[in-house]
Amino acid sequence: MSGLRGDAHNALATPMRVTARPITLALVGLFVAAILAAAIVLATDGGGDQAGATKSVRVTPSAPIPPSPAERNQPPGLNGPGMRP
Repeated sequence: MSGLRGDAHNALATPMRVTARPITLALVGLFVAAILAAAIVLATDGGGDQAGATKSVRVTPSAPIPPSPAERNQPPGLNGPGMRP
């Protein structure tokens, strides 16, 4: 067990050196620039009305809906008029 603990300590104590080739950095930079450009285009393009686009409209009744005949003629009892859950 002491061998594993010593190996783990050495692995954590020594800093890991990260190396990258210039071509890799250039490709990552181009990728990030392309993502930013696409985000800007999408953000500026979505502001106006588009041809053929429909807007959703929420319709709410202006007055309460009157009860149906079945609701009006409920027999008195557990679920009769005046009872609330």
